[in-house]
Amino acid sequence: MIGLDLSTGQARRLLENDPSVKPEPNISLRFDDRVLVDPEKDRPLAIASDGLALDHAGGWLYYKALTGRTLYRVKVADLEGAMRSDNVDLANRVERVGQVPTSDGLAFKNGQIYVTSIEDNSLLRYDPVTKKSEVVAVDER
Repeated sequence: MIGLDLSTGQARRLLENDPSVKPEPNISLRFDDRVLVDPEKDRPLAIASDGLALDHAGGWLYYKALTGRTLYRVKVADLEGAMRSDNVDLANRVERVGQVPTSDGLAFKNGQIYVTSIEDNSLLRYDPVTKKSEVVAVDER
């Protein structure tokens, strides 16, 4: 994850070696019953942290790896602190929120996280408090 201080233009890698931003082992992305394969490595495609959703009111950044099902969050204030100092132990401030499908996109609205479930062509609404999800839409296109 790369943080950018808009006032100074300084960019910094955050959580670079943390498991929360890496692909989860033993997960293969499937579309139409086919596993997506990295042609250069001849193995299942593995994509790291990809989806981000910001809860402005609560001050949380939600994120997950595309090739992963674990949803994480970290306080925006902690990210900002890590941008200013090497002394912030950001990895210990990351929280596991729950399990969602492999997804390419996240959005936060009204206390809910919307998750694109790419393997089954759907959009889910996930409640981080109850840890329950429901399908909002399905479309084969």
